[in-house]
Amino acid sequence: LIERARPGLTTPPTPEHPMSQPYNLAVVRQLLAAAFSAGEISTLAFDLFPAVYHDFAAGMTRAQKIEMVLAYAERTGGVDDLLAYVQRVNRYQYNRFAARLRPST
Repeated sequence: LIERARPGLTTPPTPEHPMSQPYNLAVVRQLLAAAFSAGEISTLAFDLFPAVYHDFAAGMTRAQKIEMVLAYAERTGGVDDLLAYVQRVNRYQYNRFAARLRPST
């Protein structure tokens, strides 16, 4: 039996990322958009995901930067670190979205 990932959720935990738990990525994306300006997204990427920061191009929109950061965080098991950063830097916005970050069961 092969379990398919549901759209908008991270993949199940893997041996490389055993602590990963599913998040509603659409809500995480909304949180990032509410919490940070384009410049702040660049700072976030520089601090947490330098490989993504170096891939940012001049003229990229905030939405494009957010998508790159979120896709990278999901791929590398960094969503927990990303959310911890948001909680530390913009607790107000984090608290607004916290109840919806994980899918309801």
